[in-house]
Amino acid sequence: MELGKKHIPITMILLIALAFHLYLLLFGRTIELSAPDEIKYIKMAETFIEENYYSYQGQGPDAYVTPGHPFYLVSIFMIADFLNVDKFFLTAVFNMMLNLLTIFFVYMISERLFHNRIISILAAVLFLVTIPQYHYFKKLLTETPGSFTLYLAILLFIMAFQENKTKWHILFGFAAAVSLMVRPTPAPMLLLAFGLVLYKYKWREGIRIGLLWWVGPLFLIFPWIIRNYLVFQQLHIFSSHAGNPMLLGTDPFYQNPSVNLAKEARELGLSYKEYAKQRIVEGLKNDPVLWISWFTLGKTLWMFREPDHLYRFHFSSFMNAMFYIHHFFILITGTISAYFLRKNNAVAGLVGIIFIYIAVSNVFLPLTRYGQYIIPLFCILSAVGIYHLFKSLQFGVYDKL
Repeated sequence: MELGKKHIPITMILLIALAFHLYLLLFGRTIELSAPDEIKYIKMAETFIEENYYSYQGQGPDAYVTPGHPFYLVSIFMIADFLNVDKFFLTAVFNMMLNLLTIFFVYMISERLFHNRIISILAAVLFLVTIPQYHYFKKLLTETPGSFTLYLAILLFIMAFQENKTKWHILFGFAAAVSLMVRPTPAPMLLLAFGLVLYKYKWREGIRIGLLWWVGPLFLIFPWIIRNYLVFQQLHIFSSHAGNPMLLGTDPFYQNPSVNLAKEARELGLSYKEYAKQRIVEGLKNDPVLWISWFTLGKTLWMFREPDHLYRFHFSSFMNAMFYIHHFFILITGTISAYFLRKNNAVAGLVGIIFIYIAVSNVFLPLTRYGQYIIPLFCILSAVGIYHLFKSLQFGVYDKL
């Protein structure tokens, strides 16, 4: 009976999330596919199904965009063809299920780290009412499967780190490989993960664990690298199509909205990445304060400046204000909690993930959709801070984790 009662709160949270997803799916706005990346992914999936080659430009097997998300779409499109249902609607259904699981992962990560049901439930509730997930589950972008695979990998790492069982280490390696094949940005987080393992288990055991992690990449990433070498004669580990986002992020605080950086790069005979690097070097040399502030705090603030895609929903002005308040409440409370609880190992680990993700993201174009990936971590930090605030108010003393 007690075990059943324990699962009632998270079950109710997931049922509420399911109900809202179904309402938006059945009665909300029609599925609109307009983002350039979205159109690209659809074309890549359809080309693979129809022509049996992996293409980016539609001119043969010329793609070196990581295949995780396109192959996710390929699988769904093939199921849709078999069932004779609309492939975009079925993708939204699959994304809905991934969203529900991501909420559950947030709950489980909190439970594993802090062993406190109040914190776990509060973190899940805070993430439940973040609005972007209810927009992106009806899109064919990487946001939904990317978040799902990232938080699955984080949960499996925590389980492997705490229990040090071979099966969890191997499963983490597979989950991390899948996550990086969907979206490579979190790759540097593996350095943090391995550093934590070495700190806890020392060198000999740490090397053994690291080798177990490599099982997944050997099956999933290594064949991708070999394929890229055979096709392009270059060892692309992830994707090399990041030059344009990198270049578009080299206009500090967007002071020159009319400038066409891509056109300038073509006129100079440089690739987008080469021109981006040139602009960064020149900017740091000529105006270091402006460019350093842009690539650190500036891009960070720009990435979290608003709840992503709130304008897609026809809420009242009051509801819109509530979502803005919720968005900044999570960010501010999470940041304050991270500072005051910084000596706690679990909190420090979450902060490390956030810091690495922001640092990597700040190399590129700072879009609010990129900030959505780590909002769940701010929800967890906020939940921890709120819990300990009430504990301190109740008992008059600070209750350490």
